[in-house]
Amino acid sequence: MLTINQIMNTSWLTNSFEENTIAWLIFSTTAGSILGSAITLFFDEIIRSQLVMRRELYRVYRKYRNPLLTSADSLERQINTIARSIGDPGLTSQYYRLSTFYKYGLFFFWVRRIELEVGYLDMYSSAKAKEFTSLLYAPFKGICSVRSYFKGQAYATETAIPRDITRAIGEEMFDTEQKLTKEVGPIGFSTFVKRYGSDQQFRIWFESLDQMLTDLSENPKDVQIERLIVTAVHLTRLMSLLDPKGTYTNQKYVNLDIINRKELINVLAKEGIRVNPQSAASPKSTGPNLKA
Repeated sequence: MLTINQIMNTSWLTNSFEENTIAWLIFSTTAGSILGSAITLFFDEIIRSQLVMRRELYRVYRKYRNPLLTSADSLERQINTIARSIGDPGLTSQYYRLSTFYKYGLFFFWVRRIELEVGYLDMYSSAKAKEFTSLLYAPFKGICSVRSYFKGQAYATETAIPRDITRAIGEEMFDTEQKLTKEVGPIGFSTFVKRYGSDQQFRIWFESLDQMLTDLSENPKDVQIERLIVTAVHLTRLMSLLDPKGTYTNQKYVNLDIINRKELINVLAKEGIRVNPQSAASPKSTGPNLKA
């Protein structure tokens, strides 16, 4: 049964509505319009825009998956060969230098292509987009970073390639003889070799990589070797995302036993990468060299 207070409250509400019918109608109409507008605005400006971004990012992922996977795999293999060939004079041979420069340049090219095409999109609009973006840029932690993995290391700054230099290399790899559209691809290796031999400014972009190969051949620095391994590790992680079944690529971490520094081992362990350091105090070749 209703209490006296409940009856009085109900009666008050009924009388209030009967006495202020117009006011209630105006209020309900206004409130409904505001709520409807808010819902429409939320859907149009947030939900729909996020759906559009996700569709566009998925399109970009499908478009660039194969060439990005191929370039990451090629560079990872080259880096692993270098890591097994520390101290080998063959690292500074003309062909090997150009081959290395081209493979780095090709990876930088595809990253730059993606940046230019989706720069206006929210690369963190979903968990998958965030993962793709994170792994796409992770190899640059080994190439460019002076902190994170290499904080306090001797020559960390001198051996880092500035991020803008990698972007410049990526842009220089565009095939300018093609029609300037979004479909412009990278220059081929023969064109790269010719341009490297004839264009002094083009060669300047690769000076840091050239110095790296010279040092690794003659007087390797520990941080340079660590950069190679960290870069290769993150290239492998990117390949695992692009080729989850391992159909086209070998996704095993290699040469991790070269690493001995505990600080770096701990950082990698936090990312789920286990390192079993070799017993020697300094890195050594772990397999066949360039002549093998």
